[in-house]
Amino acid sequence: MKVKVLLNRDEIVKSAVQKIVDKINNNQKEYFVLSLSTGFTVLSICEELARYVQEKKVSLKNVIIFYAGEFVGYSQVKQQDYFKQLQEKFFSKIDISPKNIYTLNGTAENLSLECEQYEQKIKDVGGIDFFLGSLGAMGELAFNEQGSSLHSRTRLKTLTSETLKADARFFGGDIARVPSQALTMGVGTICEAKEILIVVYGVHKAFALKSCLEKAISDMSPASVLQMHPKTTFMVDKVASRSLTTLINE
Repeated sequence: MKVKVLLNRDEIVKSAVQKIVDKINNNQKEYFVLSLSTGFTVLSICEELARYVQEKKVSLKNVIIFYAGEFVGYSQVKQQDYFKQLQEKFFSKIDISPKNIYTLNGTAENLSLECEQYEQKIKDVGGIDFFLGSLGAMGELAFNEQGSSLHSRTRLKTLTSETLKADARFFGGDIARVPSQALTMGVGTICEAKEILIVVYGVHKAFALKSCLEKAISDMSPASVLQMHPKTTFMVDKVASRSLTTLINE
């Protein structure tokens, strides 16, 4: 595990995008499999990645994307505010084939089967090459909240009140519109990615970051399991890292 401290959010976005671009450009396989967590932190990186595509610095024609989570009751067809922005700022500006974009279908008739099939799709393409995510305020990964098994697979998860409040921004600020459940890649699924990048910025993430990096591995901070992942990098800004006592920098 590595920790890279950068000045601010803008520096994190630039560095994260350059890392992803380098991985795609150096890929020797037929496809590069990229997994993206939801949230505005990742959206800002996707927006910058789209600019690189438009400037011909990278192509996503040979990239397969798996999204790490989806609210129950929603899908690519029935979109909430987040995915509308994702379509506008990312999908519509890149050269990826729509058939290479996979999302969990929160409107599936059989949600358990949907999760099982998603796991199989990941296996069918040879696994995830690179996972990009952010850190939740309590050490969450995707929708894997406190108490999630560190060996969990893609599954249905009931969301906490804190998550409902945080995700109200995806629903026009109305917490009553936020679904109480979501489908999410499991912690174990994410940890099988060959390489992982977690981006963290803001003073409100300082406690979660310290717990994740410097406390014992625990299901009460699911991202803490990444201490054991050999190719995980945390890109964090100075205010988020201010409580850390030990740093391992690139």
